[in-house]
Amino acid sequence: MIKREDLESIESLNEKFGVWLLEDYQKRPHSGIAGEAPIDFFLKQADKIVLPTDLAEFNRKLLLSVKRTVKKDATISFDNGLYETEMVFAGERLDVKYDPDNKSGIQELHLYSGDQPLGVARLVNFNDNAKRKRAGSDGVARKPGPRHDGGAVHEEPVEKQKENTISYSDAMGGD
Repeated sequence: MIKREDLESIESLNEKFGVWLLEDYQKRPHSGIAGEAPIDFFLKQADKIVLPTDLAEFNRKLLLSVKRTVKKDATISFDNGLYETEMVFAGERLDVKYDPDNKSGIQELHLYSGDQPLGVARLVNFNDNAKRKRAGSDGVARKPGPRHDGGAVHEEPVEKQKENTISYSDAMGGD
């Protein structure tokens, strides 16, 4: 029986709960498990418990999963953020797995098809992406030049890039 003084602190309440759990609940027969006490039911099956040996694999199994379709530009919208992945996944509906307890924010999403890992999608940094030099339709990267002719921008060629891309990941030297 819980008394008023048992509720004066969370420590006191937790201590009373622990005593009740071990001395009463775990030892009393339960109809839901064929009249056995929970502790006896558990101990009969203890030899079947398989403990994880690979902590990284164990942590991957604890990730939350949602379904997302990769857009044509190889991006995924998730939790008010835009994540970029490989173009090969464009149009695919994938399992997106993530750690909801990541306190620094979700920087990377893990992409799966069922249990098969496929790759990652990284959070786009819009500030850095806006500063990225782009290749024009002729394949030559350009930077804005001085304004002439009533506000029209004349562009000056800069170093030619291999492909017309807006990839933040490539700009930052990522995979």
